[in-house]
Amino acid sequence: MRHVRIGGSIVKDRPVYVCVSYTWGPPAPMKEIRINGATFKVRQNLYDLLLQLYDMQIDENVYFWIDQISIDQNNVLERNSQVKIMDQIFCNAAQVVVWLGPSADGSDRAMKVLESRRRLQLYLDGSGNRDEKRAFRALFRRPYWGRLWVVQELMLSRRLLLLCGSIMVPWVAVETYFMVPRTLTTTDKRLRFDPDNNHGGVRGLILARASFDGGFDRLSYVLTMFSGSRCEDQRDKVYGLLSLVPKHLRIEIDYWKSLKDIYLDAMRAIIKCEWYLDIRSLTDLAMSISGKVELGFERHKMEAWILRTSRLFRESETLEAVSVDRGHLRRIASDSNFHFAAGNLLRRTQNAAVQQHEHLISHRRSLDSLIFRYQQLNDL
Repeated sequence: MRHVRIGGSIVKDRPVYVCVSYTWGPPAPMKEIRINGATFKVRQNLYDLLLQLYDMQIDENVYFWIDQISIDQNNVLERNSQVKIMDQIFCNAAQVVVWLGPSADGSDRAMKVLESRRRLQLYLDGSGNRDEKRAFRALFRRPYWGRLWVVQELMLSRRLLLLCGSIMVPWVAVETYFMVPRTLTTTDKRLRFDPDNNHGGVRGLILARASFDGGFDRLSYVLTMFSGSRCEDQRDKVYGLLSLVPKHLRIEIDYWKSLKDIYLDAMRAIIKCEWYLDIRSLTDLAMSISGKVELGFERHKMEAWILRTSRLFRESETLEAVSVDRGHLRRIASDSNFHFAAGNLLRRTQNAAVQQHEHLISHRRSLDSLIFRYQQLNDL
C-alpha cells in the first residue's frame, strides 16, 4: 500500500477517493501491513477488508480514506481537526463502501438475493426459504449496524455500496429489502432507531437516512435518537454525531475535555438554540441523553443547572439585544434614541409572537429589563 497526503482544501485540489464505513472490532489481534515501505498495525476487521480489496483486484489508482489509517489516533489535535470536517470527507467521497466483514453465517446467500433484483422481489413476495431468512437475520445482526460512527457516515454519503465477503451490492438493494418509502419526515411514527434491536435497528437507521435532507435541525433530536449506539470512546456519543446538524448548532470539538464537560457543552448549545423548551422538557431531555452517554446525574441537580444556565443565556441575550452600557444609557436618556432601541425590541417581540408564545415572553422580559435600567439611571 502507499499513503498519499491530500494537500489544500478538502473541497479543492483533492483526488477522487472512496471512503470506507466499517466497525473497528476488538483491539486484538493486530495485523501488520506495509504503507510506503513502513510497517503499520491495523485491527483484524480492517485487515480482512484490505485482503478482500486486494483479491478483488481494485485499480491501484483508486484512493481510499480509512480513518484507522488516515487519522493519527494518538494525536489529539489531528483528531480534533479531522472529526470537525468529517461531513466534508464523506460528502465529497465519490463512493462509500460499507464493509460488513468476511463471509459467514450464510451471508453469501443473503447477499446474492440482494444482488439480484428479481430474486429480491421474489423473496419479498414471500418465496424466501428458511436458509435465506436465517442468513438475512445474521447479516443484519452484525456489529456494524449498532456502531455510532455509522450513523453520520451513512447519512452524509451520496453513493453507498454494501460489501460482505466478496459480494458487493448497491445500497438501494438494502432499502428495497426494508421497503423504505421515497420520502420520510423525522416526525414519521415509523422512524424509530434502536441499536440493540436487530432488524428494527437497521430499519430505523435506513429510515433516518431517507429523512435526512442535508442536516437535522435540532441537536437534541440527534443525541436522543442516536447517542445510544456503541463506540469505544464515550465522547464520540456527542462528537460522532455533530456532522448531522448545521454548523451553527455544533459545539467545538476538543478531545482534551472529559465526557462530562462535553455533555454539558452540548446541553448549553441545546438550551441556547432550542429556547422554546421549558425547564421540565429540557430536564427530561438532559436526563435521557445523560443515560445514553452513560453519565449519572441526579434529576434535581440537573434541573437546577439548567435553570441557572437558562438565566445566564437570557441575561446575555438581553445585554446583547440593547447593545448599551451604563454610560451610554446616560447619554441617550434625554433623546429619542432610547425610544428607537425600545421600538426595535418591541417590533422583534411582535414578529416573534407569530412564531412562538414563549419567544414573545422572552423579549418582553428583555424590554422590561431595558425600561427598568432606564428608570434606575433617571433616579441617579
